[in-house]
Amino acid sequence: MSILITGSCGLIGKYLKNELSQNYDIIELDFNNNPSIDATNEQSVKSFFELNNNKHIKYIINCIGIPDAVPLSAESILDIDYNYFKKMVDINLNAVFLIIKECYRIHKDSLKDIINISSLYSVVSPRIDLYNGKIKNPAYTASKHGLIGLTKHIATLFGKDKIGVNCIAPGGVTETINDINFMEKYNKQVPMETTIPLEEILKTINYLFTMNYITGQNIIIDGGYSII
Repeated sequence: MSILITGSCGLIGKYLKNELSQNYDIIELDFNNNPSIDATNEQSVKSFFELNNNKHIKYIINCIGIPDAVPLSAESILDIDYNYFKKMVDINLNAVFLIIKECYRIHKDSLKDIINISSLYSVVSPRIDLYNGKIKNPAYTASKHGLIGLTKHIATLFGKDKIGVNCIAPGGVTETINDINFMEKYNKQVPMETTIPLEEILKTINYLFTMNYITGQNIIIDGGYSII
């Protein structure tokens, strides 16, 4: 059986690929991979799954997405480029729908779990005081909130096939943060006073792999940031 990892060239995707490849056959889907796949293009995604129609995909881990990380430059909504807003929604949300749809078309009988990597900002909005007066692109928050809705809806559709569909929403991930000042300010807002290591995401994925009746959930790993 195989695991499909989308966004496999990003930091989280690459880490999961390296760790999970010890026990699973890994299939990669990424714009920067070889072959390069445009996940926002329906024909490109269809062709990808047709080429891999003999792989018996059991798990999908959707890491695909455009991050909106510090340092930021926009000071108001007027600084947000509308075309980039649309591109972020297209990759962070629309591409996930397209990947799930086309994988289900071919691998319905082998699929067991679909795990979408969401974000802390799927349940809360960014604090402006963390970003020195700058703002994150609202498309990031909108797309991650939308990913939760997509997950819940598809979970209801795939329930009859016994396919679990869930999200993992990490808070600040230690290995992705290079700005020490930001990390210090962020940790002051976290009850556990720390960011989370990539290993926490991996452990949650492995937990979901062992379960049969968890579906439609957004599992938040943030040290308590979102509860206050």
